[in-house]
Amino acid sequence: MAYLGNTPASRFTSMDKQTITGDGGTGYTLDHAVGSEQEIEVFVNNVRQEPSVAYTVVGTALTMTGNVASTDDFYVVFQGKAQQTVVPPDGSVTNAKIDTMAASKLTGTLNTTNFPVGSIVQTQTNSHSTEITLTTSFQDLFSVNITPLFSNSIIKIEWCLQYFISQSSAGADLIEVIYRDATLLSNNIQGLTGYSFSRSFNTTMWLDSAHNSTSQLTYKIQAKIGTSDAGKAFESDRIGFITATEIKQ
Repeated sequence: MAYLGNTPASRFTSMDKQTITGDGGTGYTLDHAVGSEQEIEVFVNNVRQEPSVAYTVVGTALTMTGNVASTDDFYVVFQGKAQQTVVPPDGSVTNAKIDTMAASKLTGTLNTTNFPVGSIVQTQTNSHSTEITLTTSFQDLFSVNITPLFSNSIIKIEWCLQYFISQSSAGADLIEVIYRDATLLSNNIQGLTGYSFSRSFNTTMWLDSAHNSTSQLTYKIQAKIGTSDAGKAFESDRIGFITATEIKQ
């Protein structure tokens, strides 16, 4: 018949019938999966069976309470076919298809693969607050561990602490160096000279673009003073910090 407007998106479908040959048992397979016993009519010798009493169904598995013989007239009428859950293919749901999302769904690890260049991927921080007496040999001050997610990323190391260095004559020296594991990255980060000075919480930075690793890395700061100098790091137990930040490239 004629109609006005858009063509209907769906069409009417007649109910389906399945004839089953009994085998003397109780278990049979349906042609279509259904959601409950009420979605089918089961007849044995033209007598309709009571749902959930004479039979049960799970998907396509039909279980009769009594045995059905091969001589019985046994058939099923599908009142409605079960609506199946459609799982979209991976990567097929676009941003336009998502309206809102509960905060409880935002769990797990973010996929950083699609982060733009320059994005901060992760940050790791460590601190130290016990005074260390410096000597003329390099010694560890503090360190931070980080496991890069990308082998070609940049690791930015920042650290700050307070020193006190003194010398009765000109030539008091402080030298800082930074290591990645056993690799020396710089052999003269800081070189300070003078009669007597203290260095407050100034931040020093180093960029490591050649780590080429996705295994755990340890960045450590070492320091020493010149001959006959006196010096302390984390003077009077003042806290210092070291931070490693991974930046995607």
